[in-house]
Amino acid sequence: MDNRIGSFVSGQPAESSSDSTDDDGSDDGDAFSQDDSIRRFHESGCGCAKKCHEKFDASQIRTHTLNTREMTREEKEMYLKGCLSEGPTNDSTKPGKKRMRICGKYTFRGQEICAYTFRLLFDIRRCALKSIRQSLNKTGPGPRRHGNTGRKPKHALVFTDVERVVQFICIFVEEFGIPQPAAPRGRDDTAPIYLHSGTTKMNIYKLYKASCQEAGVRFVEKISSQSIWSACNQHIKVASARDDVCKPVGSCEEKYGFGIGRGQTSFH
Repeated sequence: MDNRIGSFVSGQPAESSSDSTDDDGSDDGDAFSQDDSIRRFHESGCGCAKKCHEKFDASQIRTHTLNTREMTREEKEMYLKGCLSEGPTNDSTKPGKKRMRICGKYTFRGQEICAYTFRLLFDIRRCALKSIRQSLNKTGPGPRRHGNTGRKPKHALVFTDVERVVQFICIFVEEFGIPQPAAPRGRDDTAPIYLHSGTTKMNIYKLYKASCQEAGVRFVEKISSQSIWSACNQHIKVASARDDVCKPVGSCEEKYGFGIGRGQTSFH
């Protein structure tokens, strides 16, 4: 049982390793919408003084866009960082004022271009490009990593929390469950233990929560308790009305308040 509890605790997810929650920034449109954007780009221009629309033809832009779509997210980010130039490294301007905006240059195949043309060539949205540029200015040309990478969330469960839930369920089952003589055919594991069909996991959780509050110890939320039950007490099941083989717990409910009696399920 300790091995199951340890596996559950160690299997809790850590913080995400990505730098942000946005996707790779690629447009969701198909090839037709991309061709339409390229056509409008050549007809109307980019609107900057560099006249970027005159530097590349439509086939060149479309080929490069399709190539970037075939890259993985990490590959595309590293490629983008290689084509971006870092902005100023100091936090203040020449007059000594705080720098409010970090600007950098956009280049493609040795030619300086505007931000709009850059986004069209690399098929990326404004917010995703901004996030990559901020990472470049902050950490340099390396893979983006979240600041909390590898850290456990603040509310992650510890071994004692999980063990307390497992112990409560086991004590409850010892009093009201009926163990089966052997595991089902074809399975070499622990023999199942059934609870009466009138029992619900919600009622058991309420008893567990009340017992923890009475003892002044930390309790887990309902969803977490159900996950612990599924991971650590797989052999304990609530019988259906059709195959119910357990003794009714109505008398237990009346006498003990749904099975918490005799102090056996208390954490004192």
